[in-house]
Amino acid sequence: FIVELRQALDAAGHTDAEISIAGPAVNYAGSDGLLELDLGALLGSADIFFVMGYDYFWSGSANAGPTGMLWLDTFWRTYQSYSMLRSVADYTTGLSTAQRAKLVWGVPYYGHEWITTTDQPAASVVEHVGSVTYTSAREQLAAGRTRLWNDGAKTPWYAWQANGWHQVYYDDEVSLAAKYELVLEQHLGGVGMWALGYDGSHPEL
Repeated sequence: FIVELRQALDAAGHTDAEISIAGPAVNYAGSDGLLELDLGALLGSADIFFVMGYDYFWSGSANAGPTGMLWLDTFWRTYQSYSMLRSVADYTTGLSTAQRAKLVWGVPYYGHEWITTTDQPAASVVEHVGSVTYTSAREQLAAGRTRLWNDGAKTPWYAWQANGWHQVYYDDEVSLAAKYELVLEQHLGGVGMWALGYDGSHPEL
């Protein structure tokens, strides 16, 4: 479809029209009946491939964890097999320098809140409460929550007790800077985010 779309746009005189695609954080290589994306072929006709590099832990996760995680230490490998580092490696294998420059890595300006069984990282989830924007996380921290840092995933988080334990994992300027460094080291085309405005009036991101 993307090849035909490019051809049709060119034939109609829209040679300057750009095609962008948003793809998942993990190219699942045919698992669960999904087709593996042929990224080389797609990038022959598309100008930008935006990798949605988030929701490694999501509303349906059995354990609480980072929405966007740079890497996995031995602790986190018990709960997740993918991180940004592995996703970037999977997506860029076999790509030329020019093709790498078409990849844009998407980072989260949000996280998730869960009710969990304990206050420990990766605790079992009792209930998913909802998404937490960066602005909301900053408001909660300003109101008295304590920012913690998980070096095994390069992610900030915080926890508190109120009718059970609550945990929030999110991204801030420190964790995002580490992701930006990987984008630069791997010569990707740039970064984007989900979503514009989730940082509100905070300029640091």
